[in-house]
Amino acid sequence: MLFAFAIACGRAAPPPAPPLFPLSNAWIATLESPIEGPLAASGGRVLVHTRDGAVQALSAVDGRPVWRMVSPPGLLAASDAIVCLRSRDGTVTALAPDTGQQRWSVPTGIVGELPAAVQADRVLVAGQGVAALDAGSGHMLWSVAGGTAVTSPPAQIGSCVLLGEGEVLRCREAGTGRSQWEYRARGAITSPPVSDGEEKIFLGTAGREFLALDLDDGDRDWRWKVGADVRWPAVVWRSLVVFATHENVLYALKRKGGNLAWRAGLPSRPFSAPLLVGNDVLVACYGRRPEENFLVGFDARTGERLGDLRTPGELAAAPLGAAGRLFLPLRDRRVVALLLPAAPPPAPLP
Repeated sequence: MLFAFAIACGRAAPPPAPPLFPLSNAWIATLESPIEGPLAASGGRVLVHTRDGAVQALSAVDGRPVWRMVSPPGLLAASDAIVCLRSRDGTVTALAPDTGQQRWSVPTGIVGELPAAVQADRVLVAGQGVAALDAGSGHMLWSVAGGTAVTSPPAQIGSCVLLGEGEVLRCREAGTGRSQWEYRARGAITSPPVSDGEEKIFLGTAGREFLALDLDDGDRDWRWKVGADVRWPAVVWRSLVVFATHENVLYALKRKGGNLAWRAGLPSRPFSAPLLVGNDVLVACYGRRPEENFLVGFDARTGERLGDLRTPGELAAAPLGAAGRLFLPLRDRRVVALLLPAAPPPAPLP
């Protein structure tokens, strides 16, 4: 017993986690045309769609141009295997992530303005209906046209393709598109749910609520009332689920039971979903004046505010975290890459 105690006492303490702030610049790239829509990342590249009708790939490490391709209008989505551009008329165009060469282009007929969701083996397109395409060939796996317009980007979790249809969250069978269950919320659903990996999904609505549902049947596990809409997806960190509301508050609830772990004030409405950086959380917020935004950091364990950073320009879309960097698409045609601290070992909960 004494010997074991001596070994434990002599064990080196884990190194302290690197501080979240300050965030230093890795690089800045100025593009020829304004940025349109969200950024995407694929295999060490950050992808940008610009107003002049081009998709550009920049090296995530140093911002140098990798390739540039003329493209139709649309919204980007990507995985390490494929880059997709979804047009408003429902056409989906797939590009090779290493060269930008077109692999296939398919008119799905699903009209809308939501980005596609790229899975390991399929691409999901939603709007006035929903369709699933084979990621390798573009072959239509199944399609459900018309009906209630989809209001949130599609998300596949397990065997469910989850879709917000106004106030209804619907699960469609991933293999066939058949409706499996639906849950009626108190307000419109505008962001996809997230999973805890244990058959539970979490989402907020415009009905001033945050929900935990069972993935198998859509039954509600718990519900938390908030003071304003929840328009961005949550993030799951260990035993907590963290989300931001338009009452300028960041919440952390216990995944099991929905009890409050902590809450923290934001300087203004959130501009993006919370982003996990090791044991910390970053949220992009609107500024106090036009043409400015802030990145605000919090300790994910306690909600303690760690600092903030005013972005070097107005954000054109939500920041993107990838490859150890935070990429900021700015309205002045710049993409700014900030270095994120190296991920520390998991911190103990308080």
